[in-house]
Amino acid sequence: MKNSLFLGICLLCCSCKQQHSLNEQPAEMQNDTLTGYAVKDGIIHVDFDRPVSPSVFDFFQSVELIPLETTEKSIVGWIGKMLYHDDRYYLLDRQQHIVHVFDENGKFVFKIDRRGQGPGEYPFLDDIYIHPYTGSLQLLCAMGFVYDCDLKGNFQKMYRVTDAHLRAVHGMVALNKSATVFYARFEPHKIFYYDMKNGKIIHKEFEEERHLGSFMAHSFYVCRNKIYFYRPFDRRVFTVGKDSLEGAYAWDFGRYNRKEIVLSQAAQRNNPSLLVEEVNAHFPCQIFMLGENSRYVIAQIILKGSIANLIYDKSTQTCSFIPRFAESVYLFPYIITDHFVLSYCNPGELEQYVTENMLDESNRKLYNELIHSTESNPIIIKYRFKQTGQ
Repeated sequence: MKNSLFLGICLLCCSCKQQHSLNEQPAEMQNDTLTGYAVKDGIIHVDFDRPVSPSVFDFFQSVELIPLETTEKSIVGWIGKMLYHDDRYYLLDRQQHIVHVFDENGKFVFKIDRRGQGPGEYPFLDDIYIHPYTGSLQLLCAMGFVYDCDLKGNFQKMYRVTDAHLRAVHGMVALNKSATVFYARFEPHKIFYYDMKNGKIIHKEFEEERHLGSFMAHSFYVCRNKIYFYRPFDRRVFTVGKDSLEGAYAWDFGRYNRKEIVLSQAAQRNNPSLLVEEVNAHFPCQIFMLGENSRYVIAQIILKGSIANLIYDKSTQTCSFIPRFAESVYLFPYIITDHFVLSYCNPGELEQYVTENMLDESNRKLYNELIHSTESNPIIIKYRFKQTGQ
């Protein structure tokens, strides 16, 4: 299951927030209120010869299940991205190219389904983003169309950002009201700074083997008013600076460090299985999901084909390599704040992330209903961090 999960994700990827400066982030991005710690010397050292199996409750005080309401109007296919904003979950359904919106309790609110060729309609969707400076919900089509909607899903405006120098875009973050940074999976340069007001590229950088873009659709996260950019095959993590990427910190994987890759001609000729095989051979340790808060840097990695977690405690400057927690589960850290981690899974996968004994009585009852369900929407898992002193 461990190997097939990662390979399946990789193959699917081939076919998983007035003008401000970066130091003047709006209130929506100022979500970290605790004392912040830094990564010591800008390097996180990982010792893979010393695995540990802490309890989930060494880090979290509780685990809550939030099943998304299943109705005829709210059937969710494959979640390509999840946003959490103003107590609502915005889910990009990459299978149906729909945005589903649920409240904090998982109750269905509305959906955006504007597929078509007319004004305000899109052919398909690759990303969603809530613009922290304008408050709009932005929908991105890889062909280069950005659709602005209000938070109720009403269409407002459309932009075209691609041209002969930028043929397709797959992710985005806003620097300010008029400048956006786009991520392009299959361009030689992956990062493009773009002036939305004047419709032109300001700067491009971060060269990477084109075919490696197949392995990850999105590579941004936000912490303490800063936007971070990372890649699965690069040990460096960057902040998205005003004019260019800036080094934030780096991982040291010891003997598992790799610096470059040269793919065979056969792997480059649309051969997904050979591509995965060669990438795994060159990069035995890959960063699949990454985020942080004031105290922790949390990653899900693939180590020699197996899923594991890394948790770096910035207050003690130590990194734990966790193949599995004591509860025989692992953590998919999709959204990380100072107060909680949000993850999600399908009902059939729930036992890989949560056991019955991890839950209180009300969540335990939900758990037993969900693991026997055959037709249910995904489940959001909310892990609340332990408070200081607990």
